[in-house]
Amino acid sequence: MKKSLFSILAMVCLIIPGIMMITGCKKDDGTDKTMQISVNPAVSFVVDKDNNIVSVSYENEDAGRIYANVNFVGKDVDSVLQIFIEQSAISGHLDLNAEEVELIVNGSNDEDIQELKNKAKAKIENVFADLGVSVEVSIEELAEAAKKANLVNQALILAPEKTQVELNGMSEEDLVALIKEKQKQYEGLAYTQIETVKSQFGLAQNAILQAVNTLRSTISEIEDSIASLEATLGELAANNPQFQAYKQQVEAKRAEVEQKINQFLQEKQAQINSLKAEYETRKQELVNAFKLEVSAAKTNLIAHLDLAKENGEINDSQYSYWKNLIEANEA
Repeated sequence: MKKSLFSILAMVCLIIPGIMMITGCKKDDGTDKTMQISVNPAVSFVVDKDNNIVSVSYENEDAGRIYANVNFVGKDVDSVLQIFIEQSAISGHLDLNAEEVELIVNGSNDEDIQELKNKAKAKIENVFADLGVSVEVSIEELAEAAKKANLVNQALILAPEKTQVELNGMSEEDLVALIKEKQKQYEGLAYTQIETVKSQFGLAQNAILQAVNTLRSTISEIEDSIASLEATLGELAANNPQFQAYKQQVEAKRAEVEQKINQFLQEKQAQINSLKAEYETRKQELVNAFKLEVSAAKTNLIAHLDLAKENGEINDSQYSYWKNLIEANEA
């Protein structure tokens, strides 16, 4: 049976892995964390040791539209959660007639992550309370391997030049650093533009790069063998023209392979730069589309707020806050 409009159960689960993702390491090493938030719009962030946002990327088209005019970078987690829930609510992406609204967090047991989870939990409860929605927050955890797999999957999408084998061999700290670096490349792009980059430099190029990486691995093995022979044979190897010619061929092949990888990355960055130059026009189109969504969702949201106020779920100040927020974001 559906719950009454003003007492929807919003399950906010702190789980590994999941939709709202937080991962990272101990506070004293300064390692960044990643946080992914989704109700329907999904946004992925990198969070620094002070719980401030240092990079952001959109995971679906709804997110690209709803947050097109929001600069999350530099904001703290409290502000980000507030904006995320508010913008989702006023545009109709929080289903206030549903029995559950799910937010899921991916985290670890480290001290700084626990602090961030507690901070996120408290903030989510407060924002939903202002909206007149009853929230239940539960915390669960999965195995360590699941956290690593989640990071690898995210890195595979953002860094197609890396093979899964390479990513599996990286530490969690290095994976988070890679995700941070790649997210910054996409900063300032609309979601549709990001999808263009990912698709054009995705499957086909990724297959080529994986083949190139396999060749690079083979070359490394050959180079190790050459070095071993040189160490063993000494002057015989140094004075053998055929041996030296073979060594030069291997070095040339290495340079050719590295040039192909660098060319791939340069072409990708060039397209990203070109799309960024077009973004301001597209951004205004997305902002206008978001305003239309807010206008369309206004009646239902205000009906929810009226009922919540009538039943004492929110006070006059909270009611005014949400109405002002709606009005400020209408077309």
